[in-house]
Amino acid sequence: CGREIANAYSELTDALDQRRRFEEQASKKAAGDDEACDIAEDFLDALEYGLPPTAGLGIGIDRLIMLLTDKPSIRDVIAFPMMKLEQMSNFAPNGSEDLVSVSVSPEKKGKGSEMKGNKGKQ
Repeated sequence: CGREIANAYSELTDALDQRRRFEEQASKKAAGDDEACDIAEDFLDALEYGLPPTAGLGIGIDRLIMLLTDKPSIRDVIAFPMMKLEQMSNFAPNGSEDLVSVSVSPEKKGKGSEMKGNKGKQ
């Protein structure tokens, strides 16, 4: 059972490879590409001196709450109830127009949510 908790990335730290990529971008910019960038000499100098491997991790509060509450889906912890209803209504069986809502009954509070179908009600 896998869960997506965060997105992660790592940076390219090979100075020669990065210089080649910057040079490609610079030639595209010279040819008129507005989105291409210039060569970042300061960055390349840092890479040539030996910039250590660089990486990052991004975890959102919604994913953190999902982990702490042991919920299998981000829909279970989403902070926007109207979006939650809209997303869940897309999962109505057999293409019916039934809306699906999530509620917690007082006697089951703390034990999880139960699903209810609302025929024709919005």
